[in-house]
Amino acid sequence: MEQTPAFAEEHGYHIVKEYEDAAMSGTTSDRPQYQLILSEVGTIRPAVLVLWKTDWLGRDRYELANVKRRIRDAGCRICLIVEPTPDDSPDRSSWRR
Repeated sequence: MEQTPAFAEEHGYHIVKEYEDAAMSGTTSDRPQYQLILSEVGTIRPAVLVLWKTDWLGRDRYELANVKRRIRDAGCRICLIVEPTPDDSPDRSSWRR
């Protein structure tokens, strides 16, 4: 995604690795890069995972909640480019763009 480097630079993030499942629907978890990020997030342990939108992680709300938990349990914050991102504060009540 061409906007990701600009977004990362604007927010002071260093891109360690990029994942893209081009022309593949987020309705299925059977995507090579999606599976790769889930297997690597615990090893690479990035501070932030920058996504275009939440739906890259999945469309089923139960799977989405599980995947977000796995990513956050690895110490990684999820940051969205075109959607408001919930703050990682304990009450999760504030949002930032």
